[in-house]
Amino acid sequence: CTFCAYGAIYCGRGRVCYARNARCDGKIDCPDGADEKDCLSISPQVTHLTFPPPIVPHRPRFYSEGYAVFSEKGTTGKLCSVGMESNEYVRNTVAESLCKALGFERVDFSEIRNDTEPNTSYVRVLDPRASEISFVRTTCQSKQSLYVSCGQLECGVQSALPNGGNVGLSKMAAPGDWPWLVALFRADTHVCDGTLVSSDWVLTTESCFQGQAKATWYAIFGAVRLTSNAPWTQRRRIVTYTKTLLDCV
Repeated sequence: CTFCAYGAIYCGRGRVCYARNARCDGKIDCPDGADEKDCLSISPQVTHLTFPPPIVPHRPRFYSEGYAVFSEKGTTGKLCSVGMESNEYVRNTVAESLCKALGFERVDFSEIRNDTEPNTSYVRVLDPRASEISFVRTTCQSKQSLYVSCGQLECGVQSALPNGGNVGLSKMAAPGDWPWLVALFRADTHVCDGTLVSSDWVLTTESCFQGQAKATWYAIFGAVRLTSNAPWTQRRRIVTYTKTLLDCV
């Protein structure tokens, strides 16, 4: 964005930016608090979230399984297993809190795994017996980290917005307002819309594809303007098959 300083991160709303070391520093810089969200997440590797360097605070990828990953003052790393190796209660408590914060309804499993990713920063649980879990930096000499698998992602949640979501419809749509809305394009022409109902399926009307089964179709996710692209917009090709219902409508 031309109005952001070099190396700064765009909040995604309005014309507000913040320095990379202000990410998850305990102080809200973005109007919607996006810079202080997702400070704990899940990823197979830290580099999956940090490269290429993000230009918006929202996660570039969403994983249901991986290492517990933290972000603090622009640094991203993993949760060291110190204090959790022999304390299953603490491990499960951290895993449940993490999955719930990410919008999942359950923990499929949590375990301690060896971490082979180089140049990784770590935090550990400050006091496993405390009523509230807090973290401090550590060198993590064991190089073992918490690995979590979450299940049953909750549908219909506007994860980019504060609790409560939209108050009304008397405004222009902004990023994060309609995360389940999908724009369906035939070649480069917008034809109709759909609703994302799972990671692989979009629900739309029969008339959308009528007579156009063999055309090249694309699904555009995360867009609230047909005339512009946002950093978090994703594009997926729709694969059709011959001799299916699409050929009969």
